[in-house]
Amino acid sequence: MPKQVPSDQEVRLWHELWESSPEGMLLVGASGRIVMAHTAAGRIFGHEPTELAGIEVEALLPERYREQHRQQRAWYSTAPRPRTSSVGLDIVGLRGDGSEIPLEVLLSPLPGHDNGGALTLATVHDISGHKVAEARLSRLAALVESSGDAIIEETTEGVVVVWNPAAERLYGWSVEEILGRPASVLVPPGMDDLAQQARSGEHVVVNVETVRVRKDGSRVDVLLTVSPVCDESGDIVGVSTVSRDVSALVAYREQLRYLADHDALTGVYNRRRFELDLDEQLSRAQRYRERSAVVMLDLDGFKEVNDRYGHTVGDRALKAVADALSRRLRSTDTLARSGGDKFGVLLPYAGPDEAAQVAADLERVVSGIELDTTELDGGAHRKLHLSASVGIATIDSGLIGCGPLNSSTASVEDVLAAADRAMYRQKAAGKPPGPTPPAT
Repeated sequence: MPKQVPSDQEVRLWHELWESSPEGMLLVGASGRIVMAHTAAGRIFGHEPTELAGIEVEALLPERYREQHRQQRAWYSTAPRPRTSSVGLDIVGLRGDGSEIPLEVLLSPLPGHDNGGALTLATVHDISGHKVAEARLSRLAALVESSGDAIIEETTEGVVVVWNPAAERLYGWSVEEILGRPASVLVPPGMDDLAQQARSGEHVVVNVETVRVRKDGSRVDVLLTVSPVCDESGDIVGVSTVSRDVSALVAYREQLRYLADHDALTGVYNRRRFELDLDEQLSRAQRYRERSAVVMLDLDGFKEVNDRYGHTVGDRALKAVADALSRRLRSTDTLARSGGDKFGVLLPYAGPDEAAQVAADLERVVSGIELDTTELDGGAHRKLHLSASVGIATIDSGLIGCGPLNSSTASVEDVLAAADRAMYRQKAAGKPPGPTPPAT
């Protein structure tokens, strides 16, 4: 049967299909010379298609690759078959301006030609964009691996699929142990799983301070940023969590908070906190006519302790006094070192009689303290005994108990001044001048 010759219309149609293809195509003869070049191929290599016709295909490669490519082409011509020439190796093209571009080339032998006139269709893809994307992904992967923050990705079902070295250091799970496990193993019982909000598409959680649990069960303070991972369609396909260990920051903040309210030496409340509590107690007295009392306690002759034995012994004395007073008082009472060798006590709900009893007890507590001064007194076994003066200001029935002050108008300073006056009256009424010296 005679071979059918295509009509002019069919030829034009095939030519239009050839030119309209977005891929760069080269028709290469058995000699390795280009028979026909597609318009898109001209754009890829920076030439007019007519300039490419008749040249050796290796002319489109940098000089360093040409001989190797000739050998590969000769090997391919022995058994031509469809294949991607870039499998296992990088193909680099040479543009007309001398620049180089990464390529992927698909080879397709055309049927119906004998060995002498065999043709191969080379479909050329410029993969510069792919290489840029690969490099970007590589950099992102390196950033994730080298980040000091723990970076975790989980699926929409909450299963861990990404776990960087910082996550291993923070939580104690190796990547082999954690992949495939539920990320909820990091969430302590009773605490919110913030990733659930991101999985449901509610919102992104940014810089939330919370607690997570390590592999060994210990807890760690972390700063979390949780966000959904979306695909190109905007559908949520996972959740990314970035966490940072802020245990040291939390501990430092707690220390600052503690020091804001407590005396650094004795550990009891400081004057600031004492005055805040007293101010609140005055407000309760005004609103509910609630009674209370303030006891001020001052160590007698404490300067002599520091002068004779040094501040180390003086500090020991203050700590001992604070410990002894704390043991005597109720949990609802407030004990503070208001400065130097002076302590203040706030007794909620205490009337005059109860306040007087507590003040007497506190005096006895202080007088019962013994400080060993053996090392400071030539090796002789000696004990130093302290004493204290106390003053009381009661807030009862709208009045300050040791002066003509109305609690509805009196300030914190008025109450403390009233208690101080009472204390100094006691000190002036025959109290010992100072601590009892050790017996000789």
